[in-house]
Amino acid sequence: MKLNIGGARINSIIIDDVNVGNATITQSLKTTTGGATVFIECDEVLIDNVVAKQLTLGVSEIYNLVIKDNKADGNSFSPTVANGIIDITVTSDRGAVDLPAITGSDYDRIWIDAATASTCAKLTIKNVNSYTGIIDLSNIKAGTLTIQNSTFGSGTGINSADFIVAATTKVSTSTLTNNAEQAISVK
Repeated sequence: MKLNIGGARINSIIIDDVNVGNATITQSLKTTTGGATVFIECDEVLIDNVVAKQLTLGVSEIYNLVIKDNKADGNSFSPTVANGIIDITVTSDRGAVDLPAITGSDYDRIWIDAATASTCAKLTIKNVNSYTGIIDLSNIKAGTLTIQNSTFGSGTGINSADFIVAATTKVSTSTLTNNAEQAISVK
């Protein structure tokens, strides 16, 4: 399933209770944009109770990054603290598109693509299970991005991280609490 949201002003994007996976696709959930300077801008991004082989967050600007209560077959958190990160705030839904929630479904992958800059009040990815592929989130600007209650693991051991916040993720503040490393192999 591909959501083409380029240029749209969206009230909320809700992906809940979804199973994804395909042996021939390397990314089970991803965000892409029309280029390095094009972003999906959200007031709030919530990733909650997601299970996948790997999650990578990179090339993003997050005012307040919260990562809590997760377990992974190796963590690697390297966000870069930077000045000038904007607290994206969406207060009005006037003129915003209402997307129907994507729930209770099975897909080979979920792909959110913004060829041009897009805005949303809230992006929720919740109760998503992926048996193959990785989750690759990039080109996101958010007021607050929270990843919580999730499990990531490919079974390669804790010395080869499967939950990655890359140095290309710039933050103003971050809270990283109760994230455990343990042997996990998502099947």
